[in-house]
Amino acid sequence: MPRKGQFKPGPPVGSQFGKLVVIESDLIIEESDQRVLASRCRCECGSVLVMRNYVLKRTGTRSCGCTRKHGAARRGEQRSRTYSLWQNMITRCKRDPRYSHVSVCDTWLASYENFLADMGKCPDGLSLDRIDNSGNYEPTNCRWTDAKTQNNNRRSNRRITFNGETRTVKGWMELNGLDYSTFYRRLSLGWDEVSAAALPKGSRKPA
Repeated sequence: MPRKGQFKPGPPVGSQFGKLVVIESDLIIEESDQRVLASRCRCECGSVLVMRNYVLKRTGTRSCGCTRKHGAARRGEQRSRTYSLWQNMITRCKRDPRYSHVSVCDTWLASYENFLADMGKCPDGLSLDRIDNSGNYEPTNCRWTDAKTQNNNRRSNRRITFNGETRTVKGWMELNGLDYSTFYRRLSLGWDEVSAAALPKGSRKPA
């Protein structure tokens, strides 16, 4: 009968294979009248299972089986409105110059599941809205709202005062011949909202 020391050491505790993390190494189990080394692993989903070391190393096992189940669920979820809103949010911040000053929090960038856990599914007739339009996409600054609320919350509808005169942001931009790309580029360079809208084109950033 072989002794444990005769086996080649398995992966050390803490090693990770996909979603599986080794929590106990060098276990010996019976397989077809032979004794083989195995490791106890914890899956990202919380399940604990014993995996043969050669299976871990050679066959590319990456989960307890939940990946297949979650993958099917994810494919179904990808057709949902909530998933589309999550994708659109990321795309806007990466590609739309009007959102160059806005970022998506790391948790939501990492996975749709994180976004769904924080926000829940989008109710019918609502959409994703930032509470503070000068802020980022993150749990404390986002909500599901209707189109009317979003329109009232648009940055262009805000009223700001400059040199004793009050206009909407859009009104100041029209007065100064500014377009949205210039306005948002100023914001991305650290301008405050009032200066970005109320100072004429060609002005320098206020000290």
